[in-house]
Amino acid sequence: MSETLNPPLAVSLADIEAAAERIKGVAVETPLLESPALNERLGLRVLMKAETLQRVEAFKFRGAYNRLVQLTPAERKVGVDAFSSGNHAQGVALAAKLLGVPALIVMPAEAAEPGPLAGSWAQHSSGQELVFKPKIKIMPSISATGFAIGTTGSGGSQTTTTIHNEFSPALVERTMTLDIETDGSFRWVIDKDRATSEKKPDCRTITREEKLGAVQVSGNQVQFVINGGGSAFKESCDADKARTGPGREGQETYAFAIDGDRLVVTGTGGVRWVFERR
Repeated sequence: MSETLNPPLAVSLADIEAAAERIKGVAVETPLLESPALNERLGLRVLMKAETLQRVEAFKFRGAYNRLVQLTPAERKVGVDAFSSGNHAQGVALAAKLLGVPALIVMPAEAAEPGPLAGSWAQHSSGQELVFKPKIKIMPSISATGFAIGTTGSGGSQTTTTIHNEFSPALVERTMTLDIETDGSFRWVIDKDRATSEKKPDCRTITREEKLGAVQVSGNQVQFVINGGGSAFKESCDADKARTGPGREGQETYAFAIDGDRLVVTGTGGVRWVFERR
């Protein structure tokens, strides 16, 4: 009896290359991020695909746009339907808007009801987080031909000095408040406090992020659809570095469980927050 060990793939390399051309200039070419500190800590090389920088903060926009852009003129007039309460819905909605295609997004009835999540919650914890820190890097200035292209000065070694940001672990104190109304709207405030640097442990870096939007609940999954808010940054030893900024739009999805007056939220990357009802 014959057996096919390597059946043909439904999607070929040519299909992928054609899709890449169709979404070129529309989808964001998100970078791969690497942290030397994280590599060293785990003992292997870790590359993080920053799809939170993609449109609607999800890779699903690429697939939605690739499909919709192939619709015939007659099909575009009819429009498209999508059933989703998450990233797929937002990807289809944005792709349809960009292409001028009517779109109907169908969501589960329970998605708009916060249910037992409604109320005021608070959380406080401390632990290691990866944060951006400036690093000074000195490298030999060698061109493609092997000759030095920069110098520190006469008689000095030929080097280039750069300052760049990289992920480094830091002990962070986090306080969060989460207010969810019965209509599904929410306000989520995240305050973080950490030492500015190892050399200045008494200097503190303090950040605040405010998220505004609406929750969508399906089973034990909750999605926070963020459409407003703001951010603030300050250092206790350098008042000139204080700044504020706008919030960001997007969505975040977590699993949740409620045990009495405790709300346990879990997610990818080892996220586990325990909120207490206020």
